[in-house]
Amino acid sequence: MLGPSSAADLGGDAWVFDAGGARASCTSRAAADVAARLRGLVLEGEPLSVSVAPKLNRSAVRAARTEDARRRRDTTPGFSRRGARLDEEGRWSLTPEVLAKRMARWAAAQGVEAVIDAGCGAGGNAIAFARAGLEVVAVEADAGRLAMARHNAGIYGVADALRLVHGDAVADLPTLLDELGPARTLVFFDPPWGGDDSKQRTEVGDFPLLAAALPRVRALGCAGAWAKLPPGVRSSTFEAAWGEAVHPRAVFGEAAGDRRRIKFVLISTLPWVALRSGPRSSSSTR
Repeated sequence: MLGPSSAADLGGDAWVFDAGGARASCTSRAAADVAARLRGLVLEGEPLSVSVAPKLNRSAVRAARTEDARRRRDTTPGFSRRGARLDEEGRWSLTPEVLAKRMARWAAAQGVEAVIDAGCGAGGNAIAFARAGLEVVAVEADAGRLAMARHNAGIYGVADALRLVHGDAVADLPTLLDELGPARTLVFFDPPWGGDDSKQRTEVGDFPLLAAALPRVRALGCAGAWAKLPPGVRSSTFEAAWGEAVHPRAVFGEAAGDRRRIKFVLISTLPWVALRSGPRSSSSTR
C-alpha cells in the first residue's frame, strides 16, 4: 500500500498504526504521514481504514495532510518529449511515460510478441509497446485522438513501428487477432477514468468496452488480456467476466509525490510469476 518502504522510513517505534490488520511501529510524524497518504484509498472495492494509537493530535494530522497535498503536485509526467500533444482527457488519463515503458518490458518478459491497444487515446501505451520492440496495432474510435497518437508516435520515432486503426476495437478484434496471430498477442485496455474514480469502488461493468470485449478476447484464444484500472476496482468482477483467475498488480509512480502512491491497478490474465527472472531489456534503441 505504501510502495517501496522500509522499517527505517517509519522512524522508530514510538507509535503503532493498524492498516487493515497490518501493524507497524513508528514516530507520531510518520504515523500521521501514513494516515494522510492512505486517507480515502479504496482497494478491491473496499475503503481502507487506518487507526493510530495513541490518537494523533489535530496539529499533527493537519500538518501531514498539508504536506501530502503539497507532494501530490509532484507527479510522474506523461510524455517527456517536447511537442507531444494531449487533449483534456489525455492530461489526466495518459499513462506516465516511465510506467508505460515498464509495462511494455513486463509484456515482453511474459513472451508476448504483439499487442492490440484497444482504445489507444493519445498513444502513450502503444508508443511504449512499440519502443520495446513489440508489434503493435492501436485502435481508436475518435479520429481526433487517433491523429494525436499518430503525431506523438512521430515525436518518439515509432510512427513506422506501430499500426494505427480508426475503428471499433471490440468489433475489429477477430480480424486483428487473425492477422497478428492470437497465441502471440496481448489485448490491452486502458478505459478512461480519473478524478473521483480513483477513490471509489468500481467494477468491470463500469467500463462497457472492457466488459463487452473480455469474453470475446478469451473465445478468440489470444495470449492474454491486460487492463489498467482504478485502485478501487473489484478484480473479482474482471475474473467473472474472463472466466478464470486473474492477477491484479498495484503500480506506483516514480516522482517524489507519487512513488509511494498507487497510480493504478494492472489486471492481467497472465500470472505475474512469469516475471521472476526479470523483465527483458528493450530491444529498441529509440
